[in-house]
Amino acid sequence: MVRRQVINTFFTLFLFLVCLAGTVAASASEPLQQAPAYVVQKDGFTAKIPQVLARDTWYAKGADRINSALRVLADEACQAYESNPIRAGFSRTITGEITYSSPKILSLLIYDSVYYKDAAHPLTGVAGYTFRLPAGKRVDWQQLVREEDRQFMTLPALNRQMRLQIMTGRFQTYADFQGLTELPAVFYVDEQGKIVFLFQQYAVGPYAAGFCPFHTGRQIRY
Repeated sequence: MVRRQVINTFFTLFLFLVCLAGTVAASASEPLQQAPAYVVQKDGFTAKIPQVLARDTWYAKGADRINSALRVLADEACQAYESNPIRAGFSRTITGEITYSSPKILSLLIYDSVYYKDAAHPLTGVAGYTFRLPAGKRVDWQQLVREEDRQFMTLPALNRQMRLQIMTGRFQTYADFQGLTELPAVFYVDEQGKIVFLFQQYAVGPYAAGFCPFHTGRQIRY
């Protein structure tokens, strides 16, 4: 009888430790979790911006800094909409999504869509926001490139890779597209931790091609 109680107690303790380890591992792998979106809605303007919540105090200030920057983005867009004298003739919608989250990096995309009355389709734009954790400071893609990959992220190297992707149908552009003339600016980190460039509609291809993602295949350094 005593032996059975000891075994049951040991088994219960074992299960508790397994659950605790799983909780700690989840917290360590993704220190930020998605919180309810920040929503701004006035007349024809709607913004629904991602927000994050820190799992522990080490990331709390960084999470606040990220949330504040994104809220400012939505508020300023709303103010711009309200100050437009012809706002009755169009609507504007801003949304976002988190594309990558790790203990060191948070990456997300913000989509902006403006629709004018009687237009054939909305005008759209996209911006990438990537933050270094735990500080919550925004970084550009050059800061994320591994030293061994820098030779593949120069303008000539990117154009060579882009031409190959065009030939294989992985990247859609205008028929007379001659390549990039400057390094891309808009980027995000995908779910595999790799750098992806985005181009605005009409920038390198037709509207139907969307934002034309260019997958570099290069892993971030963090």
